[in-house]
Amino acid sequence: MQVADSPPAMSASKQLYSEGYCLHVFPFSLYSIMARFTYVLGCQVSIGTSAARPQIDLRLVNLHKDENISEDFLLTVNPKGQVPVLTGGDLSTPITDSLDISYWLCSHFPNMLPDAHKSTIKDLLSQLHGFEGLSLSVPSKADRLRGVPCLAVDDLLSRTDISKGYRRALEYKRKFHSDTQERALEDAVVSNAEGRVQSLFANILLVRCCPDSAEAGTWIFRDATVLDAHLVPLIARLLDCERTDLVPAELQNYALAVMKGPEWQEVTHGRRTTWDISMGHVHLLQKL
Repeated sequence: MQVADSPPAMSASKQLYSEGYCLHVFPFSLYSIMARFTYVLGCQVSIGTSAARPQIDLRLVNLHKDENISEDFLLTVNPKGQVPVLTGGDLSTPITDSLDISYWLCSHFPNMLPDAHKSTIKDLLSQLHGFEGLSLSVPSKADRLRGVPCLAVDDLLSRTDISKGYRRALEYKRKFHSDTQERALEDAVVSNAEGRVQSLFANILLVRCCPDSAEAGTWIFRDATVLDAHLVPLIARLLDCERTDLVPAELQNYALAVMKGPEWQEVTHGRRTTWDISMGHVHLLQKL
């Protein structure tokens, strides 16, 4: 069987593009949290400015129910079967990368990417997104050896009653999953990610020591930026996964201080960044 090496052609969903902006998320997806935190912080820092706040609705994509590999999602939202995704409004196509979504938000909230620190912020964010968060989210080697098999996709591909377009989309999704998610748990990739995150944190500490950041207080710079919106969720995930060995004490304290604030609570509602059954089933959560 030939495997699709390129994503299938996206089908235009009339409903998808006729409504307002919609952010498709899963509440325990690290990159969904990053995009949501960017929006919430952007709304906060734009108070009292002329920035026009885009109205964005949240839509749950329940990964526990395989909604990310439904025919509609793969063919009209994101062929990679991942969240977050921003759709609707004046977007001609979905934005399927959390960093791209965040930069789109910065175009509406320019204070989130201030000119004085733009190059530094973009460089650090490039480093932050230079490794898979999954590589640092599974501390147990035994759990890593079990991997993250894509059994639901295999089950769907075994069926004979699916459309050709859906079959091609599933084949592409399976290959993408194999090349990224499964590989992310290999020992060499995990080791590389550990080195990269430690280098990132060292560079951030250098920034915090600069004169321009000396009065930063809660944030990396004087006010919240898109860097904080991605950095705090990453540190929170590492703390939740008991990878405190990777996070310098100063940055642990920084993240914990931010996590006490109302903006973080608006995104997480006091939950950890990782799910377990004690929280209840995701589709029954009262707040997304």
